[in-house]
Amino acid sequence: MGTAVLASALEQLRAMVHAKACEELSDRQLLEQFLIQREEAAFVALLQRHGPMVLQVCRRVQGNDHDAEDVLQATFLLLARKAGSIRKPESLASWLHGVAQRLAMKARSQESRRQAIERRAADMRSTGQVSDATWRELQRTLDEALRHVPEKYRLPLVICYLEGKTQEEAARQLRCPLGTVRSRLARGRERLKTVLERRGVCLSAAALTAGLAASAPSATVPPLLIQTTARAAIAFGAGKAAATLVSARAAALVEGGLKIMLTTKIKIVTTVLLTIGTLGLGAGAIATRLMAGSPQATQPTQLGKHQPSSQRPASEPSQESVRLRGRVLDIDGKPMAKANLLLYGTPGKPVDLGSPAADGQFMIEVPEKLKGYFLVARADNAGLDFVNLEKWDRTAPVELRLVADRLIRGRIMGTEGKPAAGVHVQIRNITVYANHALEPFLAERKKRNFNFGLPDGAKYVYFNADSYLETTTDANGQFTFTGVGADRLVGVRVNGASIADEALTILNCDGVEQTKPYTVGTGIMPPKPIGPIRSEPLLYGPDLSVVVEADKPIQGVVTAADTGKPLAGVEVVLPRNADSILGLFLSAKTDAQGRYEIRGARKCKEYEVRVKGDSAAGYLDSSGVATDTPGYQPVTADISVTK
Repeated sequence: MGTAVLASALEQLRAMVHAKACEELSDRQLLEQFLIQREEAAFVALLQRHGPMVLQVCRRVQGNDHDAEDVLQATFLLLARKAGSIRKPESLASWLHGVAQRLAMKARSQESRRQAIERRAADMRSTGQVSDATWRELQRTLDEALRHVPEKYRLPLVICYLEGKTQEEAARQLRCPLGTVRSRLARGRERLKTVLERRGVCLSAAALTAGLAASAPSATVPPLLIQTTARAAIAFGAGKAAATLVSARAAALVEGGLKIMLTTKIKIVTTVLLTIGTLGLGAGAIATRLMAGSPQATQPTQLGKHQPSSQRPASEPSQESVRLRGRVLDIDGKPMAKANLLLYGTPGKPVDLGSPAADGQFMIEVPEKLKGYFLVARADNAGLDFVNLEKWDRTAPVELRLVADRLIRGRIMGTEGKPAAGVHVQIRNITVYANHALEPFLAERKKRNFNFGLPDGAKYVYFNADSYLETTTDANGQFTFTGVGADRLVGVRVNGASIADEALTILNCDGVEQTKPYTVGTGIMPPKPIGPIRSEPLLYGPDLSVVVEADKPIQGVVTAADTGKPLAGVEVVLPRNADSILGLFLSAKTDAQGRYEIRGARKCKEYEVRVKGDSAAGYLDSSGVATDTPGYQPVTADISVTK
């Protein structure tokens, strides 16, 4: 076997192994890995997961494998370019189905298809018999009709029927109860049946179910097609022309798909502007935000009557609010009046909602759109409790029960052995496991593949950049935290003072090794990850000592490739150092001269920086790579952004 052939085979095998390691990651996690790190393994995993369904949809419309493969490639190239604009990553299967169906229909004569559907439907009504050809045409019709079923009901239909997964697998993927999946499947079939009847296709419930079941993929996507599609998609997402990556027919479909998506976005913005115009609102500013894909940030509104005057909104609420009632209990389950309620959300600082009444009861108003919001109760000499408002049942009261606390004490030292004073230490997240104990975490950790990260908990809370759970190290490099709660997994970020950023994961319980990071159950360092996949972090005890190194400044200038002029206000991200994916988000924005400087990076052989594309300004994703410099001298990585 020649050297080139062997290298190609090894590279393909390595990609397949990487994709295998990604199988347990959700669509959201895979998309994030692809968007931030441009990981081929993550994109291959998405191709393996959803490619069979997409290929089956294309085959039903196109009628032959060659044309169907062109449409599949075009579909995933569009995913590579538009991944950042997908609002609900967990609905990726539905998004891919819709794009593939539209592209396949564009490649096929719509007029001939319409006549064929009418002829088949007439045959079905007159004879009551369904031939093989009719079934194929019916399945094409189902693909088109599915686009008109609400997303809430369409997604379970796509997962269970078109991707062939069980209802239990769909429930795990959608992170909702099995009963909810079954209910949405039933309602989805009814909605689909109604859509078909409007098109003159009348089916019984059994025939509709059979037609959906027959739409499931019967084969996988060929490995070579996966490999070529993934590489073409990554290159296309980085700004290369589709015509240089895929066939002329597939490239034409990609360009047509981009135009369709742009036209759809313009129509949505136009509709919103017309509505805004009738209300006399500021259309210009909102239009700019809509086209840029960054909706205007809204602050929490209508807070509780105990809200301190310093936190009270200066104007009327900017969005609808809902009323939330509940109570706060102490460690023993008794009403707790001396607690403090805080509302955390994205974006904005936490809002102080005051304290409950004497019986622990409270009544507050929170934003109607609760995505990303957490309600936290804290008190002296106790561990906090919280609720994820996005998952809150609005018909039920909230109960927040404080828990026993466990002090976290740490010390930050530099590589030269001196205390690191003035270092910023912040708790970014807290995870609670079943029965408020860490035993479920430890049991799952021992049998879990380290490449798949830490086991999920029963509930979690994320804190944004402004939190009361933050401090700085003293002259001895020491810091302490109270109020986190015992028997919890705590994520801590250490940064500032010209040191490389550190992400610490702390087991806040008694009886663990206190002097150095370790992995539970083995007592040894974990093996090297399979490729550049983020592995499970090392775990610390609640009394810890951490050695940090100096950071490596990364700086440069971002310019427009067509004009050579600097671009101001552009975010530059450092997603990885050489072959290691960073567990922390490091970024900086360019100034008026297009200059940026990223702090907190570790010293390594080379550094890759990225600029996310701006669809409103017409710029593509771009990146730059720079090699290391002697010692801790700054690294320069200039980036030219393509229009």
